This record gives sequence, structure tokens and C-alpha cells, in this order.
Amino acid sequence: MVLGVGAGSAMFGPAYAAVLPGLVGKQDLPGAISLNSAQMNASRVIGPVIGGLLYPLVGPAWIFVGNAVTYLFVVAALMIVTLPAVPQEPTGASRWRQLTAGVSVARHDKVVGRCLVTVFVFSLLALAFIGQMPVVAAHNLGINLSKSADYGILYASFGTGALAGAISIGTVFARTSKPLLVRVCLVGYAVALCSFALQRSPLPADVCVAITGAFYFAFITALNTTLQAGVQENVRGRVMALWMMGFGGTVGLGNLLIGPVVQAIGITNVLLFGAGVALALAWYADVRTPPEVQPAVGVELAQ
Repeated sequence: MVLGVGAGSAMFGPAYAAVLPGLVGKQDLPGAISLNSAQMNASRVIGPVIGGLLYPLVGPAWIFVGNAVTYLFVVAALMIVTLPAVPQEPTGASRWRQLTAGVSVARHDKVVGRCLVTVFVFSLLALAFIGQMPVVAAHNLGINLSKSADYGILYASFGTGALAGAISIGTVFARTSKPLLVRVCLVGYAVALCSFALQRSPLPADVCVAITGAFYFAFITALNTTLQAGVQENVRGRVMALWMMGFGGTVGLGNLLIGPVVQAIGITNVLLFGAGVALALAWYADVRTPPEVQPAVGVELAQ
């Protein structure tokens, strides 16, 4: 069942991300991409918070039922919206070239390539605190996970900060350079994560994890906006499929790899390492479009 859900999400996510920017005019494209990215990123946090609040009241089965029902609203919305025409594939493009178009664009376009490398490395090595949040709560903060409400407050604080960070990119920082925000938010994330790793009581940890979440989702939203602004419609879905692999797929793999490391060196050192990775990525993630280079246009498909 989980395999089926994952396969469905893997096909739905890139297509949905690729369709939405086409529903608006070019003058509104940056705002639409930012809003789309914000809702995707925010929902990733809001859902678990809602589930955590409802779990003791209704149990897991009804939470899954409620989650399934929400998809009916998405299906209904898609049925009443006039979707843009699908760009035609160039004549003579082989199936293999169509399949690897996203990889080809990433190889030949500096901005797209660096965006994808950044999200892959960040999700793999710098996000351990999300999957290891119960370990942080129990070992560093002395929270009793089975009897205390402090863990729920800790995760809700992270969710609140993440939501604020994601929304800020399309509102407060709507006119701010997104490549600049990517690097600033990575530095802010590194500092906030260091502070969170060193906390030993719940209240200051709640504040630190909220700030960490804000920088995390502001960074992801700005990076996603930069990536989508740099690709054309005929390859957007394929590039977004690579983004989804990096943004979602590597987080679980990272936690699988980091689990034994936590046992060996402790959760605090793992979090500090993640902060170091974020700081290194702030140097690497120069995703500004060179003045003399136009955004990626999927030229590999046409050749």
C-alpha cells in the first residue's frame, strides 16, 4: 500500500508542479511559482501537525480516511480548471531523449544543475533533525514522549516557523532576489540549527526550532522558485521530477544512513554537522542567472 501511494505521489507531484505556473500570465509567473512552492512546502509540515493533534482523539485509521478525502477536493479543482495545452514534443525526439531531458537540462544549465545538487545534498545531509526530532526531544531536552505535551509543542513550533518562512517568500520578500535569499537563508539555517542543537530545555528549543523551520522553508521556496523560473514548459515536469527526488526521496535515505551515526557520535554532533553542510552549500549555491545566458529551454529535446 505504501509503495502504491509513493508511486502515485511520484507521478502526481511533478505534473502538478509543472501545470500550475502555466495557469497564469508571464507577468505573474514569479509570484505563481513562489505561491505554488509555498503551499507544497507548508503542507509537508501542516499535515503532520494536524495528524498529531487528532491522533489521540480519533486514532490512526480515521486520520488516513480524512487524508484520503482531502484528495477529492484536489480532483474536483482540477476538473473545473481549464488546464494549459501540453507543449508538443519536437519531431524525431527519441523516447530515451525525452526520458533524460531533465538530466540534460541540469547538465547544460548552471542554475538548474546547482539548484538540484543543492537540494539533493541538503536533504540528504542537513535535515537529520526532522527525522530525529524524537531523539532530540528525549536526549537533549529531557522530554517524556509518551506523557508530555512538550514534544507536540516542539513540532508545532517547527511547523509554525516553516509556514511563516514559506509564505514570506511570496509576500514580504516577493521583490527580493531569490538567488540572494537562497544563500542568506542557508546561512541563517546553519546558525539556527547550531543553536537548536545546543539547547537543553524545551522553551528555548521551541524558539530555535521555529527559526530553523522558517529559514529551512524560506530557503526551499526561494530555491524552487529560482529553479522553475529557469526552465521552459516542455521540460518543466521532467526537471521537477528530479526536484521531487531530491526534496522528498533523499530525506528518508538520509535518516536511514544517519541513524547508526547518531548512536556512535550523538545527536548533537549530527545536527552540528548538518549545520556545517548548510554553511558549505551557502558558498556553493550561486544560482544567479548569468547576464549573457538565457534560461534553459530544453534544447536537448530538439537536437
